[in-house]
Formats: sequence, structure tokens, C-alpha cells
Amino acid sequence: MIQPVKNPSTGINNTFVAPAAKNAPVYNLAGQQVGASYKGVVIKNGKKYVQK
Repeated sequence: MIQPVKNPSTGINNTFVAPAAKNAPVYNLAGQQVGASYKGVVIKNGKKYVQK
């Protein structure tokens, strides 16, 4: 027998997205922090980029 839900979930009302830092640290694929002039695949603000 299935029982009905008396108090349904209301869901997520508000969300907040923090602005990305302009001078965030840069990491290589090994997780090591590298300088801004590092060549290769880097991770900045959680996204992967290729710096040439």
C-alpha cells in the first residue's frame, strides 16, 4: 500500500553563485600550483585551459 505524502518538498528557493576570482591560483594536472606563465594544460577556477 502506498501512503500519500502530507508535506511535499518545497525544493530549492534561492541560489547564490560566487563571482570568479580574477587572480585565482593556477594548477597543473598533477595538482601542483604553478605560475601564470606556465605552458601546458592548467586548471583555473575549476576549469581546464591550454596555455601556449
